[in-house]
Amino acid sequence: MDPERVVIEIPERHAAQPRRGQGIEFTVAAYPERVFRAEVDFIDPVVQDKTRTIVVKARAPNPDQLLKPGMFVEARLAVATRVNAVVVPEDAVQPLRTANVVWAVVDGKASRRVVQLGARAQGIVEILSGVEAGEQVVVGGLERMAEGMPVAPRPRAEPADGQ
Repeated sequence: MDPERVVIEIPERHAAQPRRGQGIEFTVAAYPERVFRAEVDFIDPVVQDKTRTIVVKARAPNPDQLLKPGMFVEARLAVATRVNAVVVPEDAVQPLRTANVVWAVVDGKASRRVVQLGARAQGIVEILSGVEAGEQVVVGGLERMAEGMPVAPRPRAEPADGQ
């Protein structure tokens, strides 16, 4: 049981991304607050007919024997890494009919920016153009924003459950 075998299925469209030695992060229901790590050591070359997925297997260190055979895992396998990606909270993006807008804070005033969106992850979105790294953006109340409106930045409140 040490190491423990982790088996995941990934959608066919991501078949080219996994590689041997790649890391996987996962959680199990018994320890939802703990993130476990594994290393890919097998990629099935065959796409499963019924599910259109590819089986990926990995080995996870299990010195404390917390992981048990048959446990259901929720895994994350990175299919791409963008080292200097600019990301903002999803709540900072205002989708309009013709464009996506983010309100940046420049010298204490709101500045409307048309942005091009990239990849999305849980609660965040990548900005390909329109906002630079390090710029502050407005989150919430976007429908009331206007160009040049005074903005008093304050830290974003953390959710009560710590996530």
